[in-house]
Amino acid sequence: MGGKNHKPTKKPFLALSAWLSLKVDEGLVHVHEANIALERAFLAVCCSPDFLMPVSGGDSDNGLVGRRAAAEHLARGEQRLQASLSSIHEVLVGYEDLLNKMEEAGYSGNPLAQKLGQLALADRFTGVVIEPEVLDGPWRRVETWMQYGNLPEAFRREAEEFARLREVTEDLLRAWHKCQEAAEEGTLVDAVETNTIPLRRHFARLFSRRYYVATLFLYSALISTELAYMEQGLPSLTGKACQDLMHASI
Repeated sequence: MGGKNHKPTKKPFLALSAWLSLKVDEGLVHVHEANIALERAFLAVCCSPDFLMPVSGGDSDNGLVGRRAAAEHLARGEQRLQASLSSIHEVLVGYEDLLNKMEEAGYSGNPLAQKLGQLALADRFTGVVIEPEVLDGPWRRVETWMQYGNLPEAFRREAEEFARLREVTEDLLRAWHKCQEAAEEGTLVDAVETNTIPLRRHFARLFSRRYYVATLFLYSALISTELAYMEQGLPSLTGKACQDLMHASI
């Protein structure tokens, strides 16, 4: 089920893990939608309505139509950023629900997790499951959480990382509001391009952290899935027999 949701070995958790994966992806999509709205705002100021011909400085409306269109795009972008902020809370609730359900069921994770250091999954996944290669920093963090605290510890630590998205999202929203003011004044492009409004820095911080936590989520989902396949004797994500991989590693 799902492209990158976690696979605990007990079925009651599957729906919760799929819902969590959905909310993680929705939050990232909302940020991209905000960026698309920003680019449309720039185009509204710099180009004609068909987005093909540059607007000349001598337009009879003095750019009023473009400014209004830009303001509308930025308003929609703000809504998307607010939605991404809301998604953080939904993700944290999703982790909490999973942890509570695991505790109720007495499920502490996959017993094979303690052997992760011997399984060398990063080497096996590079270029086969993960393209073009496993990112060492995020992988080592997730692998350590899983090996010494199993899936519950990984979920707790990932939730902490997602919670850190709030600050960078709120910082971007403050810069966004300044962009909305600049759009109304007809100075949006100049304010951003001259870094008077440091929008790029705030967007870079949010994008990079969003992709970082998404990478953590993907890696822990892959590790938990591979361990579940091993425990159940199913084929590996690499396309090989999991039992063969275990015998080769341990």
